[in-house]
Order: sequence, then C-alpha cells, then structure tokens
Amino acid sequence: MKTHKKLSILALLGVFATTIGRARASDSDGVSKNSPLAIGSTPAAAPAPAPTPQAEAVKSLPQLVNLGADKCIPCKQMVPVRNALAAEYAGQIEVTFIDVWADRAAGEKHRIRIIPTQIILDAEGRELFRHEGYWPKEEIVARFHALGIPLIKKGPPAASGSGRT
Repeated sequence: MKTHKKLSILALLGVFATTIGRARASDSDGVSKNSPLAIGSTPAAAPAPAPTPQAEAVKSLPQLVNLGADKCIPCKQMVPVRNALAAEYAGQIEVTFIDVWADRAAGEKHRIRIIPTQIILDAEGRELFRHEGYWPKEEIVARFHALGIPLIKKGPPAASGSGRT
C-alpha cells in the first residue's frame, strides 16, 4: 500500500474513533457530559413562579440586547450608549447587556459572530434586527423608528427648587 493511502485510512479511523467517543460521552438526551448543561444532576422541573406585574411589563416591551464583553474596547464604548438609551427611553424599551465571554452559551444561543452585537427584539421576543460592531445611539433610535417602534425621548428630570422666586 502506498504511504498516502495508509495515511488516509489512519485519518478516517481517527475521525471514526472520535465520533464514537463523543457519542459515548453523551447522555441519552444528547447532552455531553462535559457540557455545562450536564454539570450536577438534572434538576427536576419546578413550577414556574407566577410573574409579577413588573415582570409582565418588562416582557411586553421591545428590547435592545447588547452582547459583548467587559474587556472588549468597542463593547466598552457601547456602555454610555446603553445607559443613555435605558434612561431616555425607560418604560418604552428594555436595554440589556450579556457578557458572552462570561456566558458562552448566550453567545451560541444568539449566534454571535463578532462583538459587540446588538439585537432588537419585539415585545414577544422575536428578532427584528441585528447589528454588529459599535452602534451610535442616534442610529439605534432611528432603527427602532424604522421598525415601527417609535421612541419618545423623556425630558430631563424636573429641577428641584432653585431658591429663586
């Protein structure tokens, strides 16, 4: 047998052995024993707590989900943008941040390719739009409007008494 045929057979055997090894390392439900989902015993299904009125209100709001990392420079640049959006449009949208370096499963769930990534979800949690990279606040607000979600900027808080009459 020629050398390249021998190497091809060895490579195929290696792939086959790896596949069988992974299959054996999986539980009957297909979760790998090395997966974070498999750590400890599988918890029994507990009844979900009744949602609070505040939780219901949050669920009914459109969301801006910002996925990134605390140590990523463009992600750090999104912090004041997120904070301003959350303050200026409180009660109209929910603004959340997920650190995908700390929560890798969230990155996989949302199919993140690069960070930061921002996802606009409707009130039912369906993805309406996705942006990758730094995203200025004005462009985010414009995109919400383009998607049919008008945002009305809240005015500055009323000043307390200045002492003048």
